[in-house]
Amino acid sequence: MNSVRVTLIALAAFGAMGVVLYRFIAFCLADLDRATVVRYLPRQTWRLLIIFWIPFGGVLYLRYGRVG
Repeated sequence: MNSVRVTLIALAAFGAMGVVLYRFIAFCLADLDRATVVRYLPRQTWRLLIIFWIPFGGVLYLRYGRVG
């Protein structure tokens, strides 16, 4: 019984983390699409970093690639 409870809590935590990461990626990609100018790297490179290097690509984009 106790192991079932631990498993359900772990699944809920991973599900919540997945939702947060998905929303973070969606926010970064939407911001990238709305931006008229990006810094340091081409737009496609930022997009690939955001998608494939989770969450570091999004953090790097928000810190260095975003203007303003």
